[in-house]
Amino acid sequence: MSEYILDGRVIHLSSGEYVCEMIGWRCDRLSNLLDSANDNEKRVAELEAELAEAADILTKLMDGVAWEDPHISVNNAAAFAFLAR
Repeated sequence: MSEYILDGRVIHLSSGEYVCEMIGWRCDRLSNLLDSANDNEKRVAELEAELAEAADILTKLMDGVAWEDPHISVNNAAAFAFLAR
């Protein structure tokens, strides 16, 4: 069991559970952006940045690469194996 900080809140999850939480959070965020998107360039740029970050995280998961973040440390190979079950 690990402790993570996400959006200012502390959560206690295994690596696999954390990855599921992050993917769910990103999907919710993208959905909210799409729902409220308009032709405003700032909104479009924000959406593109979120999509690029989500794609990067998923690519790293698929490649089994571990990455470091100031608030989290996840073994992606183990997390991907958890998701693949």
